[in-house]
Amino acid sequence: MVAGLSGFVQVEPQLGSPATEKTDVWVAFDQKNFYVTFRCWESQPEKRVSTEMRRDAQKVFSGDDIAYFFLDTFHDRRNGMTFSINSLGGRDEGQVDGTQYLGDWNPIYDVGTGTFDGGWVLEVAIPFKSIRYAAGEEQEWGFNALRTVRFRN
Repeated sequence: MVAGLSGFVQVEPQLGSPATEKTDVWVAFDQKNFYVTFRCWESQPEKRVSTEMRRDAQKVFSGDDIAYFFLDTFHDRRNGMTFSINSLGGRDEGQVDGTQYLGDWNPIYDVGTGTFDGGWVLEVAIPFKSIRYAAGEEQEWGFNALRTVRFRN
């Protein structure tokens, strides 16, 4: 098994403190797709907030527990794509163009979610033909991942 990214820290409410709920993230790719997987551990799964299934509904990002990632495919630290997904598979995505957020972008990609004894999982497959990136085989992208646990605020 490949080791995932873990050891995340809080942004809110205690900047820099260890995350209150463990999260593991894996990133991979093949010739056709870019893949991201989250394992979201929960100490109190009965308090999970996931109510929205409508695509691009404001509540996905601002009301539900979500896993979120940002792709900076040109590695310019100014432009990229955001993906927010809750445990039901409700999703919201957009593009960042410098300092402007464009929320009407709806790429084609696959999402799968599920639960396990101790939390929920998310698997995403994004076809390369659904996103923009620099030409050539040599690629350097930026990637950022976060998770929001609503009952912890």
